[in-house]
Amino acid sequence: AEDELRLINRLIDERLVDIQYQPIIDLNARSIFGYEAFARPNDGYFRTPIELIAAAERSGSVGRLGRHLRRLALRDCSNSSLFLNLEPSELAEAPLSQPDEPSLTATKPVYLEIGRAFPETLQRECWHTLSGLREKGVRLAIDNIGAGSAGLRAMLDLEPEIVKLHRKMVVGCA
Repeated sequence: AEDELRLINRLIDERLVDIQYQPIIDLNARSIFGYEAFARPNDGYFRTPIELIAAAERSGSVGRLGRHLRRLALRDCSNSSLFLNLEPSELAEAPLSQPDEPSLTATKPVYLEIGRAFPETLQRECWHTLSGLREKGVRLAIDNIGAGSAGLRAMLDLEPEIVKLHRKMVVGCA
């Protein structure tokens, strides 16, 4: 975990991660509603975002990494709504509650997007943190509904502004 922490700190300090944006389309209006930000490590060590996030969780740096990625995404995106992926484990860390948290200082609508269920041991803390962020204007999106996770169904109790269906729910729909 110490080596992973060193690698993640290097990635953050030397800005060895790119942010790519995927448009989110409003089918009724037939226009771009916003963009989802995706992190792509380019440090030569982490091959995928999944590897990067897993290492950040193991090394206890998921909060610092998430904050860095949100800052980059908000800096580089146009004036559209922005969807920022959030790891449930990050909700238990202090950076999300800080007044200078990037998602709280944004001038455009920000949706924190959760695509995995909260670990049962963190559920109360996660819900408390999310409630506080929502009171400050951050919106909530739930991703991958229908992917088979019962935990995600429970997250609907949070009354997200946006619910994104898993691909298998819409494939073949005309």
